[in-house]
Amino acid sequence: MKFIDKLKLSWHNIKQNKSRSIITLIIVYVIGLMVMGILALGISFVGNMNEIQTDKLANQEIEITHSNAEDITLDEISLLKNVFEENKDYITNISETSAIGFGFSSSRITMFDYNYFNEINYVIVEGEKPSSAISNTNIVYLNSSYNQEYHIGDEYIIEYEGSDYTFIVGGFLEWNDFYGNESQTISIRAEYFVDMTYFINNISQINGFTIHYNYQNEFNAKECILKLDELRNEVKSVVPDEKPRFVVDRMVSTTTDASLLDQFYKAYIMNYLIIAFALVLGIILILMSVGSISNTLTISIDKNKKFFGLLKALGLKNKDVLWIVLYEGFFIIVLGSVLAFITLLMNLELMKNIVVDTVIVVLNYSFEDNTVAPSFIMPYYTVFINIVFFIIFTYLFSRTTLNGVYKSAPLEVINEVK
Repeated sequence: MKFIDKLKLSWHNIKQNKSRSIITLIIVYVIGLMVMGILALGISFVGNMNEIQTDKLANQEIEITHSNAEDITLDEISLLKNVFEENKDYITNISETSAIGFGFSSSRITMFDYNYFNEINYVIVEGEKPSSAISNTNIVYLNSSYNQEYHIGDEYIIEYEGSDYTFIVGGFLEWNDFYGNESQTISIRAEYFVDMTYFINNISQINGFTIHYNYQNEFNAKECILKLDELRNEVKSVVPDEKPRFVVDRMVSTTTDASLLDQFYKAYIMNYLIIAFALVLGIILILMSVGSISNTLTISIDKNKKFFGLLKALGLKNKDVLWIVLYEGFFIIVLGSVLAFITLLMNLELMKNIVVDTVIVVLNYSFEDNTVAPSFIMPYYTVFINIVFFIIFTYLFSRTTLNGVYKSAPLEVINEVK
């Protein structure tokens, strides 16, 4: 039997059961309107948040900072090295600080892990760029303002804990203020940088460290956020927050902080909560309505049993009869979905306002920022998603009745109907 003939017979059956078909069409229209509206809002929201998070990530430096009242042990440093190595793709730079005393009277040495050196935060203006090849050597990089007083290769003495340590000047640095792809170079704020590996092996006092990451579009923003959060948790497991020490009768504990990362992670979670809510609500609404479509098909089969029996007796194949019944449901689903989609297109401004308001609320919650102007794009494929889900659930709900038509013998069906 030709496809067009099956469609004609299906349309004939719909007209025969006009009142029931109209009721079902209205149900499909209303549910489709809600389902596609929810999906469009959810998809548009996630699209906005992905774009905004990528832009924000590209214009921020995420720091995972650990500060400790007592020195980090060599065993902890060894474990941290393993963590850093496993996550080296998501590390721009690592800097450490050693200090004597606390507050304004403290004496600090800032160190750099040359294994992860990247000229994003700190720019080498003279000399060889630090790398793992020169790690574990007593090289010092000085503030660029010292380049008149010292030259590369000169000795530079650092006094620490009452002892003098001699370093070789390897170059001069400046601080690079990082704002996305644009930067402004100014004089470096620290007096000098020394290699942490040398410092650990020779002095062994580390009070805190900072892991730096500047997003360079080499990773998906979501993947980057998850990996950095995983890195933070691994760091906290090596140097836990609860490592107290009594100092002048007061408790001092460690902290591992990455507040900007927390903001990104909150926005990431909100993203998935909203899209999950949209999908679950959409499926629930469809499940609530397919019973009506299934009932329409059942009534149609009941009213046309003798007709189907005659068609089979005339040689029509079982699968052809099955498709005639299915096309009835497809007609109603497609027509109702298309009408609902047209209605949504006529109310784009309302949907855009809903998306914009929702995005701004989430941005305020996650980033305390309402300056971003979100956009709304109607995802046209939602109508196909709606139709496919309706068809799948309708078939699942109606398969018992449909199997009865498919397997029934022609004479049994004709004799059954008086």
